[in-house]
Amino acid sequence: QWRYLDILAGMPWLTTETSEEFIPQMLNLDILGGISFNKGCYTGQEIVARTHYLGKTKRTMFLAECDTPSTPLPNSIIIDDGTGTEHAIGKVLLAQRSHAEHENEKSSCKLLIVLQVSDSDTYSLKLKDDNHNKITLLT
Repeated sequence: QWRYLDILAGMPWLTTETSEEFIPQMLNLDILGGISFNKGCYTGQEIVARTHYLGKTKRTMFLAECDTPSTPLPNSIIIDDGTGTEHAIGKVLLAQRSHAEHENEKSSCKLLIVLQVSDSDTYSLKLKDDNHNKITLLT
């Protein structure tokens, strides 16, 4: 339940599979106040500062929903099914199912996904899996 609420709040969690995939701005940590640009030294600080002062990131994190029977794993590939190719345009950072309160209620799977910014308005986002489950952006 805790992780599900963090996903809804846009709070990224890194796992072993995703720990070296993204810079902080891709996970919206600059917006969340999780980066200091005027204090401290840390690994990767030059890249983080350069991205902040000179330009934008090419990828960013979005809240999404997926109707899938199983919870997607971190680093699962996201494709644009409308192009006819299975070219990867993003990855799943974190996913968690809600708990249905009643037996006949369907539980949804919420995801934090990182997409190329230019692809964020694509309407055919799908998981690259056996079923090509559709992904809907919520933010």
